[in-house]
Amino acid sequence: MLYPFYYPGTYQILLSVEDHSGCWDSTEKTIEINEFPDCEGEDPYIYIPNAFTPNGDGINDFFEIKTLDLNISTLSIYNRFGEQIYTGTSWNGSFNKTICPEGIYGYTIQQQKGNKIIKETGTVLLLR
Repeated sequence: MLYPFYYPGTYQILLSVEDHSGCWDSTEKTIEINEFPDCEGEDPYIYIPNAFTPNGDGINDFFEIKTLDLNISTLSIYNRFGEQIYTGTSWNGSFNKTICPEGIYGYTIQQQKGNKIIKETGTVLLLR
């Protein structure tokens, strides 16, 4: 199992394991997560899903960018013809109150980082 650390800091980690016969053991360790590097084009504080399923089950019903740096000013969605069909913060997979078909949609996001604006592009898969 992978556990992500989103903030730099000192963490106390406890690992407990159990084998097939019920025997168990554990170990504990303190780890230090340092500041993340500020690489051009990469932001460790942002999560962009590559697919979503707007089917009303309450799980992955919206395409939304998860970020710790809440400065995403614009999320725009484009259809396969390059037409902008959504601008906002959380897309529900529709355009003009009509359900969009399954497929790959382009997106752009603009994020304020200090005194500069960073624009990122990508695609997301809408599954029904």
